[in-house]
Amino acid sequence: MRVVGADGCRAGWVYVALDGEQGWEGGIAPNVRALWRRFQVAELILLDVPIGLKEHGHDERACDVRARRLLGARRSSVFPVPCRAAIYAGTYDEACRINMERTGRGLSKQAWNIAPLIRQVDELLRSDTRAREMIRESHPELAFWALNGGLSMAHYKATPEGEAERLALLRERFPAAEAVVDELTARYPRRDLERDDVIDALALAVTASGWPEHITSIPLQPEFDAYGLRMEMVYGEVQLTAAGGGTDRILDTL
Repeated sequence: MRVVGADGCRAGWVYVALDGEQGWEGGIAPNVRALWRRFQVAELILLDVPIGLKEHGHDERACDVRARRLLGARRSSVFPVPCRAAIYAGTYDEACRINMERTGRGLSKQAWNIAPLIRQVDELLRSDTRAREMIRESHPELAFWALNGGLSMAHYKATPEGEAERLALLRERFPAAEAVVDELTARYPRRDLERDDVIDALALAVTASGWPEHITSIPLQPEFDAYGLRMEMVYGEVQLTAAGGGTDRILDTL
């Protein structure tokens, strides 16, 4: 079974594909259509990008609200997703104006910076029903929360401590995790790819390797946008730690 995790990077999409017992390949696809062409035979492709967009209204996507509730100290990694019209705006100022008019919220620079990635995925999934079934949204911090037994990461990902705690979790499921990160960051210049980009992509691939038995989502019954795209975040089955807060804490958020 082949599964893929991909994260946006400066050069496009960094991906890690896992295939069977510890087999892997990785690289950078310049856009999501190139990624899709390469992995159309995969069982599941998880992307760190919002899929399914609101057209208007003050309410955020339920998956974003619930993910923040689960992530605690890492909640800021889940930012408010712009409405669809804002994603297709020509400038940041125009996008801010549209988003304010339609949702009552401004638009962060962080959200605008990944607007091209959101737009790529939105265009692909609206035009390709097969891709719509195989490509799903996830979030690296939610993936690590699940891998860590329902506990969010203690450190920001772009610090030595943050990298160490994330790699330790990945090595438990995929012993070659550090070799994957080292090889891909050695292959591409830093202007194209950061170490945390690869770690995030690998976290999604490791999560996808649990497909289908050990995969769930928030919400359990997803919302759908105006084009029939799921508004959800996929993550791995949680094995609670003693300090994980108990099943009730998790179920209350779903």
